[in-house]
Amino acid sequence: MGLIEDLSESSGIIKDISYLDPRRCITPEDGDLLIRKKQALKMINPFKPLIKGGEPYLDLQILEGGPGSGKTQTVLYASREIEKKFPSVIFPKIGLEHETANKMASAVYNILTQKKDIRRLKRISTSDIFEDIFRIIEENEIYLQIVLDDANRLNYKEIARFVGPIIKKENCPNLGLTILIDDTNKLLRKIKGFDESSYASLKSSLWGKEIYFDAYSEEEVYSIIEQRAKLSLYPEAYRREALKKTAEFTTDIDLGMHRGDIRYAINLLRSACELAERRKEDCISEEAIEISRDVAMRYVWRNDIKRLTLREKIILLSVVSSMENERMTISEEVKIYEEIINLYLKEFDTYSEIRDKLSIGRKTIERENAVLNRMNCIDMGRKEVGSKGGRPAYIINTIVPPEVIKGTLEKELGFEISVRRDMNVLSDRRMIKMRKLE
Repeated sequence: MGLIEDLSESSGIIKDISYLDPRRCITPEDGDLLIRKKQALKMINPFKPLIKGGEPYLDLQILEGGPGSGKTQTVLYASREIEKKFPSVIFPKIGLEHETANKMASAVYNILTQKKDIRRLKRISTSDIFEDIFRIIEENEIYLQIVLDDANRLNYKEIARFVGPIIKKENCPNLGLTILIDDTNKLLRKIKGFDESSYASLKSSLWGKEIYFDAYSEEEVYSIIEQRAKLSLYPEAYRREALKKTAEFTTDIDLGMHRGDIRYAINLLRSACELAERRKEDCISEEAIEISRDVAMRYVWRNDIKRLTLREKIILLSVVSSMENERMTISEEVKIYEEIINLYLKEFDTYSEIRDKLSIGRKTIERENAVLNRMNCIDMGRKEVGSKGGRPAYIINTIVPPEVIKGTLEKELGFEISVRRDMNVLSDRRMIKMRKLE
């Protein structure tokens, strides 16, 4: 029997694996938008006049919700319907791949002009690029609703520079902006820190235009997973009990910030399918769902690590770099963090602004650890030490195995770190070495 025949014989459960990828959003051709129809209607409400031949007035709006709450799915689904019905409407989507305001504006310009070469645009300011964008949409009677995805992971200064020309442009009903973010207040606070005028303009422009996405409930997760199962699996390959177990695990309180995260549910179902196929079973069992919990969390975790800031990544690396046989205290973490930063600044060319942001003290690291703790990245167990009223020592542990975190972080940062105790001295000094990855 040939390879193709062997391949077809081994796949008795999965019909279309692409629907078991969280990045694959459901389209109108696939089926209905579940759960988030209310948010979708609110998002596309500015386009309502087009239905009766009128003129829409586009503006700023913000979609706020935690990871896996359906923001990107809702935007893509709604924009697909609008673009299909009204060819004059365009939803350019930009995100993490465009780090600066100039690159963001260039991406929008290239979508409008269907060009891929941005070398010329690098020599032009962001505001000048927007002048070209304004001219194009007015001359061609185009309606442009820009989608800024993962805004909380973009540089806030660059966001302000990008948003500035949009909110300062008077009487431009053909241009709107949709911002997808985890925390609106955090965005506004960060912008306020370096640009008071942009902060005030953005806050007033977004007033009353927030669309909130709460975490999915167990029933909602079940309905979405059932839809995915119908699209991706053969009819006899799944049962209600297994899908119910998936929804139950997805809304478990132990998942922290990932509680109700639909990405986790999809990854969990995919891992269980692959396990069942390896076992040559013809149906996904509850046992397969239970076994696949850790695998699904690791997949989500790798994606979360990629979304961390440079400082968060190095702080997390300082935790896991010396945890093979022991837990880590904050005092130890601070020492290792400082050593890694010194090596990093020596080996890598960095701007002075980045140097200042990376050079931080114990209190900042404690705050960052608290954030990572809330994000379910690390677990900080509190332990009182010393005399009454003395400083408590936090014992840090990771929720996902340290080697998984360390390997992902090293690939993201572009270097490997090795930490070992110096056996030639009586103190608890650690020797740290860094090696650039090719």
